[in-house]
Amino acid sequence: MNRGRWSRRALVALGAWACLLAGWAVGQVGTPGQPGTPAARPQFADEVIILRTVAGDAVLALYPEVAPKHVEQLLKLVKLGVYDYTRFTRVEPNFVIQLAEPDVVRGKPLTPEQRAAIKPLPLEVSPAVRHQRGTLTMARQDNDKNSARTSFSVVMGNAGHLDGNYTIFGEVAQGMEVFDRMAEVPRRPGTNEPLVLLEVYKAEVVSRKAVAGNVEKLKLRPAISIAPTITDLPRELIEQISVVVGGLLLIVAVGIAGFSLGQRLPVRYLQAFFLIIVLSAGFLIFLILAPYGRYNSYLALALFLAVLALLRLMSRFEST
Repeated sequence: MNRGRWSRRALVALGAWACLLAGWAVGQVGTPGQPGTPAARPQFADEVIILRTVAGDAVLALYPEVAPKHVEQLLKLVKLGVYDYTRFTRVEPNFVIQLAEPDVVRGKPLTPEQRAAIKPLPLEVSPAVRHQRGTLTMARQDNDKNSARTSFSVVMGNAGHLDGNYTIFGEVAQGMEVFDRMAEVPRRPGTNEPLVLLEVYKAEVVSRKAVAGNVEKLKLRPAISIAPTITDLPRELIEQISVVVGGLLLIVAVGIAGFSLGQRLPVRYLQAFFLIIVLSAGFLIFLILAPYGRYNSYLALALFLAVLALLRLMSRFEST
């Protein structure tokens, strides 16, 4: 009798534990935003954005239910031509490739109508979407979550630390390999700035059905590898190269003159020749290394001491 009673109690307890375990499992599978959750795919907008870039064309699908205000403004700005002639200015492989603000970096100035259409956007987040490869996420100021405007990034790898802090407004539906090619370009040492102009020639809005049924008619260009040429380099870098080449030519010219006239010139003139060579070489070294001084305090100190030494050398020459 007691044995039967305990058997029934054991069965009831086991049944209760089984129900609790099943409820926990269902909760884990059905709760959006939890690890391992197969969250439902966001609904796509009826319109998509086609980016025609130097590396090929990509199709961007939008999430109007996740980020309605962002999607509305982006579609409006693309239709106004705001994103034409813009550039991707930040390349971090396995993290993001970021498009610059069109009113800051653009091949042509924005018109008053285009500028007036740019408004700050509030943060729009949803546990149904994550920052993972192919995600489109808005950029903003670090200290203001409601400061997104026009700049956005293509996420190149999983970036869960951005979830809940940045607005996800869509995904790359076609042409992810275009951004893979962009991730391969060389960057300015010590920075994430590409040494190639990663330009968006044109951005356009088309219906999602048109993309699905008329790919050939849309003439989407496949991804291509891109390599920097002298015209692709930033203007300030081209100017820096020009100064370096000019300085080297000056050093060579002064050295040849000093060597040729060394037997006929007084010692003081020879000293002046050598001083010009030293100052020219020092200036070139400073020009090349100065940008890296902000990343290395020891290099910055060495450059400062070198400048002091050159000034000391000049003062000694003047006093002789």
